[in-house]
This record gives sequence, structure tokens and C-alpha cells, in this order.
Amino acid sequence: MPSNMKRAFMMVLLLFLGGVGAEISAILLINSGHLVYTLDDAYIHLSLAENIARGHYGVNLGESSSPSSSILWPFLLAPVAGSALGTLVPLVLNVLVSVGTVFLFWRVVGVAMGDYQTDVVSSTAVPTLLVSLLIVATNLIGLIFTGMEHSLQVFLVTLIVWGLIQESRGGKAHWWLVLPLVLAPLVRYESLAISVPGLLYLFLRRHRKEALTAAVVLGMALWGFSAFLVHLGLDPLPDSTMVKSKVVSSGGNLRLMVRHFGGSLNNPRGSILAAVCLALCWLARSGGRKPAERLFAWCIASGVALHLLAGEYGWYSRYEIYIWTASILSVLYLGREALSRRLARDGPYAVGFLAGLTVVLTCLPYIQVLATTPLASNNVYQQQRQIRRFAVEYYKRPIAVNDVGYPSYGNDAYVLDVAGVASSEALKALKRGDTAAWFEEASRVHDVRLAMIYGAWFAPIADRWIKIGELHLGREKISVNNEAVEFYARDDETREAVIPLLRSFAATLPEGARFTFSDSNRGAPEN
Repeated sequence: MPSNMKRAFMMVLLLFLGGVGAEISAILLINSGHLVYTLDDAYIHLSLAENIARGHYGVNLGESSSPSSSILWPFLLAPVAGSALGTLVPLVLNVLVSVGTVFLFWRVVGVAMGDYQTDVVSSTAVPTLLVSLLIVATNLIGLIFTGMEHSLQVFLVTLIVWGLIQESRGGKAHWWLVLPLVLAPLVRYESLAISVPGLLYLFLRRHRKEALTAAVVLGMALWGFSAFLVHLGLDPLPDSTMVKSKVVSSGGNLRLMVRHFGGSLNNPRGSILAAVCLALCWLARSGGRKPAERLFAWCIASGVALHLLAGEYGWYSRYEIYIWTASILSVLYLGREALSRRLARDGPYAVGFLAGLTVVLTCLPYIQVLATTPLASNNVYQQQRQIRRFAVEYYKRPIAVNDVGYPSYGNDAYVLDVAGVASSEALKALKRGDTAAWFEEASRVHDVRLAMIYGAWFAPIADRWIKIGELHLGREKISVNNEAVEFYARDDETREAVIPLLRSFAATLPEGARFTFSDSNRGAPEN
């Protein structure tokens, strides 16, 4: 391997780790020394993992639920969940797999640059720049701090793409390629958009034993997990998946998929993916290309098309990242001859400028994530973490929330999920449009007398209960849904008992965050 490529990898790795370290430092500084993930969803997995370690699947002991969109991720967290180091495990795992992704980016760039040779300085600078731009373009650093499984998903999808590239170049399907093809959908269901075309690629390339073996193992794993959920009295797919995907919740309704495709084309990220899909189709049909490369291009293009039909976008730039990563790596590989010609003709600095401009124009949301990650973490710190702190340290009784993650983590009191992510009954009530009736019954069954929710989301609940006040963010809203969480009591007795607790709690809020009592409660006695 050329020494310039080795130097490039070490430089990129240092830049990547430096970026991760800078984000950690900023998060600790803004959160008074507390490492908090940028999304409450991370704590859903941690809460579930905590109970898996106890032999139970669900966020509330004694009540089964399926709040995780990932089959494997909570089980990976379970061995140390609930311990002092439990909350650090997602960060450590994400950093490790992201280092693996950086390594794979470097390998793809090495292949894409081909035999391009120039002076020592520019021959190191070009791969360094390209890999660095890939890190930014795939939101690799931002994903780490969500505390979720997307970093692992991106690593596995990148591994699939690298394995298919290797096969297209030498005709050999490496034994390890089967592993990410099976594991990727078990980490995130939507990875089927890459695994299924990848398995079909191997089958058509006469690696039929490997393709069929992987397909059977993957099918049995997915069926087995669904059977496990049904055994628990749940739906065959996780409630979180049903809540967040209308296509999935509809059972794959064709009309809804067509409508979703139209929505994808109207979405900025979806429209860019559609353009990349067309580019891959053009590359697949361009002359002088080997049949294996044509098939590879069709494989990735079909994966992008599947995401356009059924995939989701956004929510702090994580849902579409896997397919975006697969598509841009594939375009980089398939366009390697054009890249080498442009490097030889225009020089590395012109190419570097053009590549950087392209990333800025097509990946601005991911650049914004890099800049706002500490603020996003602070949102969760000032909102969901404070809700949990009040519930565990002050109230110490069952509560109702619409963000069930942090409030349920390390909390043995019952947490009633109003949004349906961790409650099949709540999800069914939302679909029926009778959330208020369901909530009244569920709150009585579980003795829930205090609700901390976004009142605008659940107006029927807010209208029936007694508003006490609101918990407000102290900084710009980035990764939470509302700037304020509203506190509601079921009856006057609860309101009177909670107000003095809230007064004590309000005095301990982090700088900037504040609790404001509603007009009817401002003059309430403190004891």
C-alpha cells in the first residue's frame, strides 16, 4: 500500500477523533459536566436494555412493550445497563464502529483514486480531504452523539458496499460479506433496502450458496423476533416502527407507498437521493463498464428506490443516512475513472474545491448537526433529564409522558407512554382517535396522577386535567419537539401535593432552564 495513503489515513483518523473529542468537551461544558445524548430516543434503548438485563422486555417491569426500532441494539447495551458505566456504552460502541467506517471510507477512496500519482504533498492531501469530506457528508460524528444504533448501521452498510465493490473487481465474495448482509436489518429494519439487493447481487453473480444461506438466516431471525413479540402479546413489528412509519403501519399499502414516493421527491433529502439514483442508473447503462459493475450500480440504485418508496427522513439527520452513505460511496467508486482524469487535468486543489462545494450544497443539514450537537444535547439535558430528575428525586410515583426515554431510565415507578412508542394500547388509541378516553382509563389503572406532556399534542388530555405549569428550555430548541413541557395534575389533591415539590425542584434547575407556574397556581401555598 502506498505510503501516502497510510499517512492520509492517520491524518484523517486524528481529525475524526479530534472532532469527536471537541464535541464531547463542548457537551460537558454546556451541561455542567453531564454527558447527555442529543435525542431522548437513546434512553428508550437504555431503559429497555436495563430491563432486558433483568429478564424482561419492556420499559415498565411487568408490562411487555416494544419501544425499540432495533432488534439487536438494546441487547448489545444490556450487559452493563443500569450500572454506573451503562450510559457510556452507546458512546463507546459508536466511536469504535465509526472508526471502522472511517477505515472503509479510506479504502474506497484508495480504490477511487486508482493509479493517480503526483507530488508527495498533494497525493496525501487529496485522500485526506476526500475521506474528511465523506465524514462530514455522512453525519458520522453527529450520529455518535445520538446514542443510538445508526453509527453501527452505517458501518454495516458501508461494509456491504465495500464487499460488493471487492466482488465486482475480482469476482470473489469474501466470507465476511454474509455477516453485515444479515446483521444490518437486525440493527435497523430499513437496512433491508440494501441487504435484499445485495443478496440478489450475490445470487446473480453465482454466489448462490452464500446468498441463500444469508437470506435464510436473515429471514429466520426477523421471523423469530416477530414471533417473540407476538408471544409477549404484542404486534409482530415494534410499536416504535409503527408510530414513525405510515407505510409500515399500513402493512405496505401500495397506494400509500406511491404517495410516500411523491413525498420523498418533495423532501430536500429525498430529491437529492432521487438524483443520485438517476446517476447510478446512468452509470449502470454507460458503455465500457464490466457486467459486475453494471449489476452493482443497479443494486445500489434499487436500494435508493426502495427507500424513496418507504423510507423516512430527518429527525436530526439520521433516518436516511444509511442509504445516502451507500449511494455516494457507490458513485465515488463507479466514477473513479472520471475522478482520476479530473485530478490529472485540473490538479488536486481544483478537485478538492469542487468536492468541498458539492458537500456544502448537498449536505448542509449534516454540517448543521456538527455545529448544533452540543445545543441538542443541552435540550435533552434541560428537558427530559430534568423531567426524570423530578420524577425520581421528588415525586417518586407513576407519571405520564410523551417522551418515554429518559423519564423511564433508572426509574422503577410506572411511566405511562402517551405517544405509543412504548405502549401498544396508546398506539391503538391514537389510531382510533380516542386518546383521551384511553388515557383516563390507563391513568386510573396505573394510578397516574401527574402528566408531563406537550399539551398541544394531546389537547383532549390537557383540557381535562389541571395545568400546574411549564418547564422551559433555556436555549434554542434543536432536538426536542417543543420548547416547553406542561405539567398536569389529575385532581386538586395531586396539584396541591405537587406544587411544593415543584418549587423545590425549580430552585435546582440548570442555568437557563426555568419552571413557570400557571396563573391559578402562582399564589398557591408552599406547604
